[in-house]
Amino acid sequence: LANNVDGHIIHINSVVGHVVPNFPGSNVHPASKHAVTALTETLRQELIHIQTKIKITSASPGAVDTETIETNEIKLSPEMEGSTKVEI
Repeated sequence: LANNVDGHIIHINSVVGHVVPNFPGSNVHPASKHAVTALTETLRQELIHIQTKIKITSASPGAVDTETIETNEIKLSPEMEGSTKVEI
């Protein structure tokens, strides 16, 4: 084994786990993603402390055009308009 790793944990996060966007009416989403960021970092520290060879990664994609904005009637700020052009 080249890296001699015992495992790899991958958290799917979001850029809003690292900054707080101006999304009125969407306070739960950034809060939950900041929790994923904190969980990833504290788990990373614990894995180092107990000297495991388990790696941890937090993937934080940018804005994605989903039904969440429309369904929840979220009003995007002017700087966020047009930032969700990536479609899934």
